[in-house]
Amino acid sequence: MTILSIAQRCAERLQITNPATFVGSSNNNYILLLAMIRRAIDEISNEFEWPELTSFYEFKLIDGQTNYPLPYDFDRRINETLWNKDQHWPLIGPVTAQVWEQYINGFITTLPRQRFRVVGASDNQFYINPTPDGLDGQRIVYEYINRSKVRPVAWAANTAYTTSSYVWFNGLILKGAVNGTSNADAGQPPVYGIDNTTRWDPIPDYVASQVYYKEQLVYANSKVYKVTTSGLSSASSPSVTSGSETLGTAVFEYQATPSAWAGGTSYSDGDYAVANSHALKCIQDGTSGRLAPKFYAVYGAVTTSTGQLAPPTITKKIADGAGTLVWDVYENEYTISADTDEVKINEQIIIDGACWRFLQARGFEYAEDKRIADIQKEAIKANKIGASTVAMNYQAYAWPWAIGWWSYPSGDYNPPS
Repeated sequence: MTILSIAQRCAERLQITNPATFVGSSNNNYILLLAMIRRAIDEISNEFEWPELTSFYEFKLIDGQTNYPLPYDFDRRINETLWNKDQHWPLIGPVTAQVWEQYINGFITTLPRQRFRVVGASDNQFYINPTPDGLDGQRIVYEYINRSKVRPVAWAANTAYTTSSYVWFNGLILKGAVNGTSNADAGQPPVYGIDNTTRWDPIPDYVASQVYYKEQLVYANSKVYKVTTSGLSSASSPSVTSGSETLGTAVFEYQATPSAWAGGTSYSDGDYAVANSHALKCIQDGTSGRLAPKFYAVYGAVTTSTGQLAPPTITKKIADGAGTLVWDVYENEYTISADTDEVKINEQIIIDGACWRFLQARGFEYAEDKRIADIQKEAIKANKIGASTVAMNYQAYAWPWAIGWWSYPSGDYNPPS
């Protein structure tokens, strides 16, 4: 349901004039109602882990690097979902500031499992302890609640878009980067990283005279290179077909000469390919689709520092259609911007919540409306929660079992006399 539709439903219940247009209106009732819709969305989103707002995130450890960026749309993590995917062990935490300082500065034996905490206001807020050493490339995964509670209108085939356009498709919010017309049919919608059953991580093209950091991949002269020493590159580009090459203060190690992407082909994690002149690295085994991927990535220019710990900005891009249309993957919080925007969570609880908040703001009686809204909200929450079956003894279809060898006492079977 669109924001305009929500506003019209609210107007009917509040007995105010039904809006033909809503976002951007100068009508005082509509200005207040929009504020109450936003307030309802924010407050209701914060009180529950709504499945519609849940996302997955994965990043790789880098030896010697302690802190890592959070997802661009991160609102809050879901505890007990953090795992080292390669070691198959959970991360410990979030630990308190006191415990963290004990591990950092005290005489405590280093343990194999990592601890974590999120602290500070920098771009790299997710801290790992112990500092990775010999764990290069191991994957950390977790679930989190994203902060974009609304989304723009859905992408449509054979439609003209401009640089002021926002669309939504398959979980991505896209912003127009170059004007053009979308694909003539829905056969190849704007997706990023997805190629049938396989997944790709685009490798940005090499840019001369730019800062590069350790483990960064670049594509130059039809070859893929990995940065082994961070630094500012020279005006030249890497070209060796084996070993390493030093350019400026950065060192690039040859990785592969990728072949052309092929449809209906089995790819394995770590394989390289080139599609539409852009290099890709496979990050999930699978079989490629019918049409060559049109997504790619561009590194932001960083030319003034050689000591940065975090990677430069990466802009994710998707070419769309046969013409010039290009999308940027929008990696900021998306807020209500147009009548056609849609709320991600259940629209009925937003209507209920906005109405009683509007009445409260106007000084009218609202208690009964709030009571009914809260009842409906709790009922919808209950429908979103999946409960596991707990069997009292062995049942092939149910896990965990409440009674088993683990629940038997190890001794002292006789009751005290």
